[in-house]
Amino acid sequence: MNWQPKDLGLSYEEAAHGIQSAIAHEIGLARKVITPKHMRTSIELSRADQGGLALLLIAKGVFTAEEYAEAMRLAANTELAMREAEHPGITLR
Repeated sequence: MNWQPKDLGLSYEEAAHGIQSAIAHEIGLARKVITPKHMRTSIELSRADQGGLALLLIAKGVFTAEEYAEAMRLAANTELAMREAEHPGITLR
């Protein structure tokens, strides 16, 4: 896997809004069929997994809460950049 971060200069919240817009666009194109139950289950399990891991690593001193927040911001920017590349010409932010 060759994951390269892309900093769009957005806050986590701004990037999250763009990702939300991309998903709504994809659903509108019928590229993704997701039921609310499955979506909610995936979101809650992902949050629990990620939160538990982050708390453990912060407690062990692997990184700080501030470093974690910046890494999450950068990851959200990267996700939005990938979705923007998939949908050229569509405004997602």
